[in-house]
Amino acid sequence: MSRIIALISILFFSFMSRVTFAQSLPEKSPSHDDVFIMVDKMPEFPGGKDAMQKFISKEIVYPEEAIAEHIDGRVLLLVIIDKAGKIRNIISKGNPDKILEKEAIRVVKIMPNWSPGIQNDNAVDVQVSIPVMFKLNQQ
Repeated sequence: MSRIIALISILFFSFMSRVTFAQSLPEKSPSHDDVFIMVDKMPEFPGGKDAMQKFISKEIVYPEEAIAEHIDGRVLLLVIIDKAGKIRNIISKGNPDKILEKEAIRVVKIMPNWSPGIQNDNAVDVQVSIPVMFKLNQQ
């Protein structure tokens, strides 16, 4: 019985050390070796997520062509926030329409600098996703 408990204890501690080790490793982007996707402190838009949504709402101009064609939906953009907090490498992911995508990219390009991501007390490049919602008022 004590051998079983000892074996279970060894397996448990072996598993726990691997989990702890795996959690401490930062995740990197599969498409960029020098870009992280998870870091100690993620990049942040000035004022946080609510401020970013207010910025997008204020700056977005719903394209007339999209209104006429009743096009709405979510545009998902992947961007890299670099060490200086600047947005670069905007990539579109499976968006509902090129018209909406173009407007979402325009707005993201005029965003102010973010606070950069931090890993091991150093600023690093981090890939983040920015969703932009386009919703027509249905009457």
